[in-house]
Amino acid sequence: MRLFRGLRAAGLEMPGLNLSSGSRANQRLTAPIDRSEALEEPARTPAEYDRTLGMVGTPVAKCRRREVGHDLGRRTTTTAGGFHAGSSQGHRAGRETGPARVRGCGLAYTALMAFRGWPAEAIEFYEGLEADNSKAYWTENKPVYEAAVYGPMSELLAELAGDFGEGKIFRPYRDVRFSKDKAPYKTALGATLAHGGYVQFSAAGLGVGTGMYQMAPDQLARYREAVAADVAGVALERLVKTLAKSDISVTGHDSLKTAPKGYAKDHPRIDLLRHKGLVAWQQWPPAEWLGTARAKKRVVDFLRATRPVNEWLADHVGASTLEAGRWG
Repeated sequence: MRLFRGLRAAGLEMPGLNLSSGSRANQRLTAPIDRSEALEEPARTPAEYDRTLGMVGTPVAKCRRREVGHDLGRRTTTTAGGFHAGSSQGHRAGRETGPARVRGCGLAYTALMAFRGWPAEAIEFYEGLEADNSKAYWTENKPVYEAAVYGPMSELLAELAGDFGEGKIFRPYRDVRFSKDKAPYKTALGATLAHGGYVQFSAAGLGVGTGMYQMAPDQLARYREAVAADVAGVALERLVKTLAKSDISVTGHDSLKTAPKGYAKDHPRIDLLRHKGLVAWQQWPPAEWLGTARAKKRVVDFLRATRPVNEWLADHVGASTLEAGRWG
């Protein structure tokens, strides 16, 4: 499944959810628990990131002159000296208004910039990381990550916050304690939205998801009862078919190989009954639009189109009543 390949690429394949509400089980895809949280500092919001950088309104690192966005529709050019916030030189970086931004050669002015997509360097960064997932590569290319990958994600989340809630960006480090794969870095950047939603950027392009990634036992029981019911089940089935016409898949992070106990194998909605969670997902490969503000429109369109799925889950599944730690 595209969804689960994407989540695994981001290092987010752990069961359970990282709940912003304090409840372990009631979540629209805010993303699975990332065990690296036990090893690293907490995930930061864009505003927190800006405060820790201490760089907003100050010159960014100098870099050589180079063209950016060449294959993503952004014929912009950096200058060789870095910029000050509010400087008229901002137009040299391809921005119509606001302070200038240097792509791929310093830290980003994330709080003051409008989202304009990801530059070509962002794709190139992850292509390089996939080929050489090492501390040496990361250290050498960290300025590119911060300016070309993290910066645009911060800008996007800031613009989405009003309608979809505060965003949280996951750290780039993998938890390798229990894995045979000791590669230290995730090959995708993932972020969650407080009101439900997951955004992921990688060399494979842009992915967006929402839903309940894994349900607690009581949630799963209510989910299956609703799916089996004539009215609620048919309503969900129609939603799935409608979203499929827009290339949005609705599936589960894990599914039984046969019918769940108490349900007939020939039930008309047996595929939905086998799911252990319900997630909507859409993935787009890199193209010209990814280097423009149209990337935001795709995210927004997806989140709006999938709201009925979250409403169905809220109405028929709801929050878990189990205590944290009693399941999963």
